Amino acid sequence: MKKSKLFSLYCSVFIGGIALGQTIRLPWDNFYTFLILITLIVLIVLSWKNINFRLIALGAIFLFLGLWRFGLSMPVINESHVGYYNGKNLKFMGQVVEQPDIRTNHQKLTMGKINNLAGKILVNASNYPKHNYGDWLEINCLIEQPGKIEEFDYKRYLEVKGIYSVCYRPKSIAQINKNELSGWQKIESQIIKIKYKYK
Repeated sequence: MKKSKLFSLYCSVFIGGIALGQTIRLPWDNFYTFLILITLIVLIVLSWKNINFRLIALGAIFLFLGLWRFGLSMPVINESHVGYYNGKNLKFMGQVVEQPDIRTNHQKLTMGKINNLAGKILVNASNYPKHNYGDWLEINCLIEQPGKIEEFDYKRYLEVKGIYSVCYRPKSIAQINKNELSGWQKIESQIIKIKYKYK
């Protein structure tokens, strides 16, 4: 097999490993990861003359690296992550970091930059008062871990967006007079305003 085809094959195996990681969700430990990789490399060296085994072992390495790569992308849920507080009442200050999703009877607010915590919280708020992208809010609510909606894995869907908690019934929402937008946020805010103007 040509080297270019082998490279493409192993890239596909690596991507397959990432996809597989989303399904099986293995716990990762750097020591054991290093040990497994070293073992595979030693096996390749010891059986270098066996081409078939060498190709299979290299494929196993790429598959494992894909699994490992996905594992590294998963956050550690501890005191510094919003997911740690699921099931608890939390009073927090955060910023609306996505364009609000306006529904018939409520608006969904993606809150980030929360009390110096990692992760985001999706808040279901009433339609009034209207909140905008970039607004800073102080919210008091019971935050929960997203669950499945019938057969739809809502939890995993939100995790892709960096959202690990939801607030369905906030006890209070207060707007804070704080205007802190990054350069990119200022550009995105203008784009959203233009979008609404010509909608």
